[in-house]
Amino acid sequence: MKYKSIILILSIFILFSIASVSAGEVDDKIMMSDENPEIESTPIENDLKTTDDNQVLSKANDDKLESMKDNEVIGDDSDSNTSATFEDLRNEIGPGGIITLTHKLYTAGPSDYPIDITWENSVINGNGAVLDLNNTVDTAFSLRHKNITMKNLTIKNGNYGSEESGALIYVYYPDAKILDCNFINNRRAYGAIIIPEDSDNSVVTNCTFINNTAGKQLAGAINTLARNIVVTNCYFSENSGHECNDIYSEAYSVTADTCIFKDVGEIYNVEVVPPTVNANDFITVNNSGEKLTFDLKTNSGMSVENGNISISVYNKNNDSLIGEYSCLSGEGWTVNLPAGFYYAILNTEYAGFEAINRTITVIPNIGYYINVTPVTTSSKTVNLTAKSNIPTDIIGGKLVFILPNGDEINGTYDSKDTWWTMHTFEDYKTYEINATYTNFKMATVNSATITVEKANSTIYLDDIVLDYPESETVTVSAEGATSITAKIDGKPIIVVDTFTIQISDLDAGNYTLAVTTIPDETHLSVTKTVTITVNKASVKIIAFDLELKLDDKSKVNYALEPEDTTGLINFISDNPEVANVASDGNITALSAGTANITITFKGNKNYEKTTKTIKVKVNKVNSTLIIPSQELEYKPSLNITVDATGATGIITKIDGEDTKTDGFTIEIPVDAGTYTLTVTTIPDKNHNPVTKTANITVNKVNTIIGANDLELAFGEKTKLIYLLVPEYAEGNITFSSSNPEVANVSTIGEVTAVSVGTANITITFEGNKNYEKTNKTIKIKVDKANSTISIGPSVVDYGNSLNVTADTTGAKGITAKIDGENAKVDGFTIEIPVLDAGIHTLTVTTIPEENYNAVTENATITVRKVNSTLTVTDITFDYKTKGIATVTFTGATGVKATVINQGQANVTVNGTNITVSNLNAGKYTLQVTTIAEDNYNPITKTASITVNKLKTTLNAKSIATVYNVNK
Repeated sequence: MKYKSIILILSIFILFSIASVSAGEVDDKIMMSDENPEIESTPIENDLKTTDDNQVLSKANDDKLESMKDNEVIGDDSDSNTSATFEDLRNEIGPGGIITLTHKLYTAGPSDYPIDITWENSVINGNGAVLDLNNTVDTAFSLRHKNITMKNLTIKNGNYGSEESGALIYVYYPDAKILDCNFINNRRAYGAIIIPEDSDNSVVTNCTFINNTAGKQLAGAINTLARNIVVTNCYFSENSGHECNDIYSEAYSVTADTCIFKDVGEIYNVEVVPPTVNANDFITVNNSGEKLTFDLKTNSGMSVENGNISISVYNKNNDSLIGEYSCLSGEGWTVNLPAGFYYAILNTEYAGFEAINRTITVIPNIGYYINVTPVTTSSKTVNLTAKSNIPTDIIGGKLVFILPNGDEINGTYDSKDTWWTMHTFEDYKTYEINATYTNFKMATVNSATITVEKANSTIYLDDIVLDYPESETVTVSAEGATSITAKIDGKPIIVVDTFTIQISDLDAGNYTLAVTTIPDETHLSVTKTVTITVNKASVKIIAFDLELKLDDKSKVNYALEPEDTTGLINFISDNPEVANVASDGNITALSAGTANITITFKGNKNYEKTTKTIKVKVNKVNSTLIIPSQELEYKPSLNITVDATGATGIITKIDGEDTKTDGFTIEIPVDAGTYTLTVTTIPDKNHNPVTKTANITVNKVNTIIGANDLELAFGEKTKLIYLLVPEYAEGNITFSSSNPEVANVSTIGEVTAVSVGTANITITFEGNKNYEKTNKTIKIKVDKANSTISIGPSVVDYGNSLNVTADTTGAKGITAKIDGENAKVDGFTIEIPVLDAGIHTLTVTTIPEENYNAVTENATITVRKVNSTLTVTDITFDYKTKGIATVTFTGATGVKATVINQGQANVTVNGTNITVSNLNAGKYTLQVTTIAEDNYNPITKTASITVNKLKTTLNAKSIATVYNVNK
């Protein structure tokens, strides 16, 4: 929390002093008039900068001062974890250099002595640390070279030795800088800082001196014999000395710039220079939150951001006090006053500062605006106007027009809410005009564009109408132009003699003629468009009627006038079943009768559409019939087709006998031989009938038998598959074998493989009156057949043997192996010896007969494990002893045992003995399981365990005593 009690007390003191000023004194400082009241103000310093090295301490409670740099609370001890000794401080600084301290608290002791800084240009940055001298060490630092800087350090509790001891910082050389340091509760002969002669041009800036005492003489804070010493923006409170309290100067060369002295008799031979406050007369809107700002600077030009400003506000009309206010210079004061007229007396607590007056005008908050009026004109001299509701009669000032280049033009107040000025622009173009108000910045400004443009030139031209292929010369009338350009449908055309254009070579249609002026200096170019209409030309068709025979072709003979007319011609028949006309004008006579052909010139972009109709007559012709002599091959259903035109059907006879027809197809119901065919057409409406004859020869059909060689196995039967071509051939089929002892064939074509070897089978078609005889011989190969063997899987228990019998065909015996080893066979029976438990493979192979091949089959023999055997004796023993059970077993390598649900029991197996112990008295169950051999399954059995309780014993000794022995 920030404590500012000292500043507040000083502010209240100053305010009471101001309040006591007489009305006459106030009148001396304030000049007022009814129309434009003004308050005297001091000159204002502008554009002063601040730097990081010139940060300012807020002058607050003597115990706690806040630094604007790091918010360090002066006087508070830091965390003990960051504490160090004075000797640590000496080691960190050494002889000097650019040093930043690393601890927050350094504490001195009785044996410590001053730290000498001997390197030129050293900078010792305390980094906000506190040096507690702990009432020891007479001098903390001796600056023993030029241009040494000490900054950001607090030194306190320097009360060591006699009053003859030195200062906290002893400056031996010129150009020293003591910056942003605090000196608190110190007692020294020469105060906190001593600057002897020859240490000229040293500065003390942004430092605080509280409760420092010069034990011997001079001042409690700063003592100097040097020249040109500057103390800037420092705070002094409760310091004391023999000559003065705060600053003592022997050489009259000390300047105290912007310092606060809270003590009486604070300085000696010191020039006090107050700060400057740059604050303007202030105009604001009620409840806008706008701040009155203060630019507080030291005399040297350093900005002071947290200097306390006291503000006494009075009513301008009756000088009554409105209120007392304060703020920090860097924060500004929010003017929260009712609408009205005020003046403020501004003061600070800095030594030598004289109060200043400023006017404050608060106007109602109604939303103020400046609206620049947009203008479009052909004159370069323009009347600029703007509307504004800013109360000029109350706040004074002027509306200023701002040109695009930043130049400002004062406006003239013409009538209510209107400002104006005249301005001549250099060029024809658009300008963005802004505005502002000289002493009021709370208005919303709406800029506007001023467009200065040339006047349009003028074109006089009417629409144009032509008949294709006419042309025309057009002269254009124009004002404000030196010549023209022209385009027809966007394409430039030649301009003759400045304003004359030639319109020619245009197809029929509508065109846009665009004429554009080339303007003189005072006009703009304009473009005018008119319509050019070119009408189409008329066309005539010349053509004559036609007479044609059926199927004749002819082209329509026509001509166009004018002769050079070009374009598409279309033809259409009103009766295309009689006379059809193609798109190229070719006519086809399709049927006897009459048709009208319409010739249409479809027109084009330059010529009108037109039509002409002619008559076409079509006469009948003889039908046609083509019957060449026929030599045919016999089929059960045989027919021929004749070619005829102009006929709807035909009438036919074979050797004078009527025969059936289907359309133009004639049925030939005869066997192989030679015949005469007579055909007469049945004409359609457009043709006459005709009759023609032809010879027909029907030949026998050649036949072919298709069949493939066969390969059979001994004993196999199959029926021959063959194909007689043609499929419709009818007749007997016979079969014969060249070697029936190998392959025999039956009358129906079934072949039997009798023995191994080869035979030829002949298939014969006998033929008849319509089909030729044919045969086909195929080869039959008979191969050996595979013998067969059937043997299933077997299952046997370990220790047993068995016999397995195989069922076979085509075999005279068998051989066998078990898991690859030969097995004993008796005929077709295999002896299976005793095998280990598991799955074994039995492989059996036939010994084939003469017409058979050997085969091999596999089967599985599964030998199942048998259970091992186990006997266990019951156990009985006494508590805290052990018991032994005896086991016997077969098919096992040993046993394992446990007492059921008794994990604490000790069970030991040794061969056939099981020892049990560690059981309480009671009944239990012993569970024993065999550890089976490979061919056996484990088995588990149980036995009872009885643990007997032990008998208790009691021993007692005789006791002898004397009655009432203690009396």
